[in-house]
Amino acid sequence: CAANCTVTDIRVYAGLINQSISSHAYYTGGEYYINPDYAANKWFPYDLALIRLDSSIPLDGASGLTGINAICLPEENVTNVTEEYALLNGFGVDNDNGTGSGIQRMGWTKILKGNPDDSRGQNTMLFWTRVPFPTGTAGCSYVNGVAVLIGIHATKHGTGKACMGLDPDDTGSGPRVSHHMQWIVNTISSFDNVQA
Repeated sequence: CAANCTVTDIRVYAGLINQSISSHAYYTGGEYYINPDYAANKWFPYDLALIRLDSSIPLDGASGLTGINAICLPEENVTNVTEEYALLNGFGVDNDNGTGSGIQRMGWTKILKGNPDDSRGQNTMLFWTRVPFPTGTAGCSYVNGVAVLIGIHATKHGTGKACMGLDPDDTGSGPRVSHHMQWIVNTISSFDNVQA
């Protein structure tokens, strides 16, 4: 979906861990905001969108009924200067035959260090290598024990596929969230009746 997308029935299944569960509660949203640089140019480093829901999602963490918790956003323009490990979380398969699809997968990935020269926005994209076994789509790291969303997996590097491959040396890439914080804050600030 991009600038001319006509989708109006947006559903967010927060806390879903198995896509075959048809009775899972969902939240609706009719408004979405696509990063304008992605809408105009289809650049993977800007493949990021926000969805405005019609109602709030109850956050009660692992101790509550929903198991849904928040994740923190990073400081603006933070770039790792060394390699780091992060969790990759999302839906994927557990082997090359495609079995196990639709089940939440979580596993470690190694974030490659940022480019010391960011004069042309080289660090807008986050690159990582796979640490077997699960595949996934969203990367987070922990800062002082708090989960921080650092990237959104956009493509298996060089293939255009959404999920990482299962080979131990597979690589992936996607938008580095810290380099999009100004757009995220400006977009959310533009909402009517923003709740603090």
